[in-house]
Amino acid sequence: MLKEASHPVISCAEAAELEKRLLKNEPEREWQAMAAAGEKLGRAVLRDFREIGELPDRPKILILAGKGHNTGDAFLAACEIVRVRPEADVDLLFVFSESDLNLLARKSLDTLLAATERVRRFSFEEREACKGFYEICFDGIFGMNFRPPFRGETGKIIEWANENVSAALRASVDLPSGLGDDSEAIAFRADFSYMTGSSKLPLFQAENAKWTGRLRYLDLGFFDKDNYEEADKRVLLPEILSPLRRLRDPLGYKGRYGHLLLVGGSRRTPGAILMSAMAAAQSGVGLLTAAVPESLVPSFAAAVPEVMWIGCPETDDGGLALDSLFEILRACETATAMMIGPGIGTETETQALLQEVVREADLPMVIDAEALQPDLLKRISKRKSMRGKVAVTPHAGEFLRICGVNFAEKGERALLAYAKETEFLVLLKGPPFTRICDGKRIYYALQGGPVLARGGSGDILAGLAGSLLARMPDQLHLAVERALVWHGLAADRLAREFGHEAVRTTQLLDSLAKVIREDLRL
Repeated sequence: MLKEASHPVISCAEAAELEKRLLKNEPEREWQAMAAAGEKLGRAVLRDFREIGELPDRPKILILAGKGHNTGDAFLAACEIVRVRPEADVDLLFVFSESDLNLLARKSLDTLLAATERVRRFSFEEREACKGFYEICFDGIFGMNFRPPFRGETGKIIEWANENVSAALRASVDLPSGLGDDSEAIAFRADFSYMTGSSKLPLFQAENAKWTGRLRYLDLGFFDKDNYEEADKRVLLPEILSPLRRLRDPLGYKGRYGHLLLVGGSRRTPGAILMSAMAAAQSGVGLLTAAVPESLVPSFAAAVPEVMWIGCPETDDGGLALDSLFEILRACETATAMMIGPGIGTETETQALLQEVVREADLPMVIDAEALQPDLLKRISKRKSMRGKVAVTPHAGEFLRICGVNFAEKGERALLAYAKETEFLVLLKGPPFTRICDGKRIYYALQGGPVLARGGSGDILAGLAGSLLARMPDQLHLAVERALVWHGLAADRLAREFGHEAVRTTQLLDSLAKVIREDLRL
């Protein structure tokens, strides 16, 4: 596991202590951190706004201003947007008095006022002037030091903002106002929450998902020296893809880059394994073999000629027949990893075949889709030779099927317990983020989003995970994490290019190359 590939998720109290230790309550250090946070926040919002479309030449921005550092971050983020759109109109709605701004928030406001004359300031009593439509609304009222209960009228202010502020993108600075280590029953409803400097635990708690929207982590370098290695919850970073951005060894050859064996497909659902194969072929794996029902081979070979297609005997309904075992096990002899499941179906004979495959094969493997069956997974979990070599990739419904636990009810304790008991690496898909669990820690991938809410996105992820595992068969954890981040970044890029609606799942494939050739730093 790369040290720089993840950062810890910590409580708000721990985050406050970290900042105190690093910044030493020195105004100049705090200002430098605020300037960096504001700049990154502005750039991140501009980038995420592209999922909606082009920001108008004269956008309207609303900042819900409190007293402290979050407010200052929002003012400086507006400066960054004004730099790109000089004609932007910026409305400031002060929840408290403008005179209550702390020193650095006041300095940020002065910076904004120096950057543009197109600023209007309102007290909360004048809030009706802010009921028009805004392209961007920043929630900078409270920060990580929030403690319930709301005082005075602040609860009503949050309710008013949720009901009356109309904005294309609602951005909370650090975390939605009303959330903290102890949270209120209501908080600002955000489309995105931009965590500054560190990832705060309340934003990962299921009960707060209705307020947080999607999560973004803005790295300010707080963990350059101390990476909190003991933390049991961590956020995966885009830097995990760095090795894919380097030049390959000039003496490299296809055998150096792994050999993946795919097993799946049926006449009823042929597209799933084809999408997995397409993703694997696009991933950089050296060799790729796929065992599928024989009737699918002609069309599949024409679609993805890079794959060595093995046509296997079929059942009457078009699934893989038990007679396929010999061909599959022979292919295992030269493969470095296996991925099984997409489109394979639930026919009794096909499932019996899978039981035999996992009983005999000793390859590290990714198990997906219809191969995620309780009996099959119990069989493989009993094999000592396969411990630490298996990744399973369920969504919440499949997780219920394989372990009998409703994740929505039992939460992450159930995920940790299942991964520990089986010694599988569990990749649990689903909004608002995907989790990877090894029984000791949970890793969160914040990349991706609702553009992935369409059939086939999981098949592409499984193909990526299998292919990267084939390239590093002794590094299951890293291979699966890298696949997940790569898949999510491709989804983010696809959404920024075409939006959420009028896209096809296979368009993710074109974005795979683009995201590893881009500078993703803000």
